[in-house]
Amino acid sequence: MLLLNLKLIIFIVFLSLKLIDGLNDERKLNEYLFSSNSSNRYNPNIRPIVKSDSQLIVDARLGIKRLFEMDESNHRVVLFAVLFKKWNDDFLTWKPADFGGIEYTYVDYSKIWNPNLKLVSNFNDKSPSDKSKDELYGNFPVKLFHNGTVQFSPAVHLTSECLINYGKFPLDIQACSFEFQMPYTGEQIKLRINVYYTDEENRKYEHMWDIDDFKVTTINEKDQKTSAIVQFLFRRKYKNFLYILPSYFVYVLTLLMFMLPQESNQRIIIGSTCLIISCLLSYFMSNTVPNHEISAWPLLGKLFLFNIVLLTFSILFSAFVINISRGNHTKNVPSWLRKVGLFFFPILIFFSSSL
Repeated sequence: MLLLNLKLIIFIVFLSLKLIDGLNDERKLNEYLFSSNSSNRYNPNIRPIVKSDSQLIVDARLGIKRLFEMDESNHRVVLFAVLFKKWNDDFLTWKPADFGGIEYTYVDYSKIWNPNLKLVSNFNDKSPSDKSKDELYGNFPVKLFHNGTVQFSPAVHLTSECLINYGKFPLDIQACSFEFQMPYTGEQIKLRINVYYTDEENRKYEHMWDIDDFKVTTINEKDQKTSAIVQFLFRRKYKNFLYILPSYFVYVLTLLMFMLPQESNQRIIIGSTCLIISCLLSYFMSNTVPNHEISAWPLLGKLFLFNIVLLTFSILFSAFVINISRGNHTKNVPSWLRKVGLFFFPILIFFSSSL
């Protein structure tokens, strides 16, 4: 029993020494990389490349998790995504054998140089994408490998302006662009970026919009700042049936109205019903679509307005025809009406009267 306890104590002491030794290796590595007493002290403000005339390559991947918000009133779109960035830092390398076999470590984002890839946003509402890098990523860990490879993949909310065009509402497709930019020219840094979906099942938005497609344009010109523009196409899918199905019913009833006999009272009843439905649909759509000077009037709204005007004149003429068909026809036609119908009206429609 005593021998067993002794072995247990020796094992615990051995693990403690290993743990302390591992912590010492981490501390030594951190001092080796960021020591302020070293003659080659690391400067996070200098581009981490040995030859200053060389081009540093930054690989970025934008992993879309889902569409977080589509604010149609304020013309704003918010995406929830993971922005993965990778580059090589020539000044942060070490030999794993000198530090207990450590091949990678984690350091604070603010301690090292970073490409400062930011989203250019037109909003000042202090959303997560508008905050400074120190405020947003100050304590975020960065994975650093012994060969100088740096990997950084924070989760972000990307906010950008999206001018909504309601011309084809409710079957509209909106194009929204996100512009990323770095304070370096294409001669200093080459940006390579691609977009993917972290989970295909979450590609579709739960209620109102689908992410239909995207396109990436990268600018790496020598005399321009390195930037990338990612354009997304969003397709509306919510509440379409609330507009489309009633529209079909209204136009079917409108056709039925013209198929009835002219002297039938049902023409006025059906026409009035279609007119009320069209007015309600137009009012409902006007409350759904925000009033904005940039947006075009929806094509469906123009169709409702045309139908309202058509039904109004149809009801008036139907009432006029019914009144005539049920009136007294023994009286002679007034002379002024006879002249208008037989002489002036044929001239207007380019007919000649032989009477």
